[in-house]
Amino acid sequence: MPPTTAPNGMTHEKAQRQARLMALALLAGQVIFLGLAAALVATGAVAPGPADLTQPLTAACVVVFAVLVPLAFILRRRLGEPRDPGGAPAAPENVLKAHIVFFALCETVTLLCLVSTLVHGALVPGAILALLSMGVQATNVPRVGDPA
Repeated sequence: MPPTTAPNGMTHEKAQRQARLMALALLAGQVIFLGLAAALVATGAVAPGPADLTQPLTAACVVVFAVLVPLAFILRRRLGEPRDPGGAPAAPENVLKAHIVFFALCETVTLLCLVSTLVHGALVPGAILALLSMGVQATNVPRVGDPA
C-alpha cells in the first residue's frame, strides 16, 4: 500500500502501528483481569451469587457475545472501507477508528463475561466466553504493513 499521508500527518503505517499497540495493551489488561478472576474463583474468595442474578447475567453474556462480536467485524469493515468510488484506501484516521471500535466492542464482551464470572463464582460459562472474545481479538491484532 502506498504511504498516503493525511493532512494531520497520519499514515496508514502509523495508524496500523497505533492500532496494534492499543490492541495489545487492551489484551494485556484483559489477561490480567482474567487471571485475577480465575484466582478469586479458584480460591473461593468469591461466593456464587443468587440464581435470580447469575442466570440473567449469564444469558446477557451469551447475547452480548452473539451480537457485539459480529457487529465489531461489520463496523470495522464499514469504517475502514474506501470512501471514494476509485477504490483508494480509506483515510488512515478511519483505519485507526475502525480498529478502535472493533477492539472496544470485543473488550466490552470480555469485561461483561468476567464480571459474570465473579458474580457467578464459577469460571464456566463466563470465563469461556471471555476467552473466546479475547481469542477473536488476539487473532485480529493489526500487523504493520497489512492492508487496512
